[in-house]
Amino acid sequence: MASSCTSSPLSEEQLLLEARARGFTNHGEMFSVDDMATLARDMLEKNCREVEVLSGGLGQDKEYVLQKLKSDSILLIPYDADANDAPCCRRGHKAHWAVVSGVIISATSQHTCHLLARQGKSRHLAVWSYEELQRSNENLMEMDPGRATDGRSYILPPGGVAAGLCGRAILLHDLGISHPSL
Repeated sequence: MASSCTSSPLSEEQLLLEARARGFTNHGEMFSVDDMATLARDMLEKNCREVEVLSGGLGQDKEYVLQKLKSDSILLIPYDADANDAPCCRRGHKAHWAVVSGVIISATSQHTCHLLARQGKSRHLAVWSYEELQRSNENLMEMDPGRATDGRSYILPPGGVAAGLCGRAILLHDLGISHPSL
């Protein structure tokens, strides 16, 4: 999804093959922000000036994140997806990735803002509360127990889901696009 914001989009198949070749995934799962950032850095190098890992996620520096989203950056963020793809808090059992491509800031309150986001399995652009997405990202603690016992092999970083995803996100800078704030 992030590469579709560039002048040279990559196919899902290209990205999946590369992630498998690097040992980042077996089935398309990506439980590591660091691995996702490495993949983005290497695969988007012609279209993206900088890949920045936010170790503190959306809570690191809200004003900085909003300023970057209003300029020429997009955000890749892991979160728990509810049945309607909106952020929820299920301890990582419904972990997915979203691409945030814009921001809506209330004219009456600088503290009220919403993010324009798309989850990988949805074709629809969503509007999510900044705070709800932050809470969802900060609750990613463990892999779904059903997935952990389904007999398939998944690639987890040292420290598991919590170390790889919890409270972490990625900013992709200078993609050559502009995002008007509403």
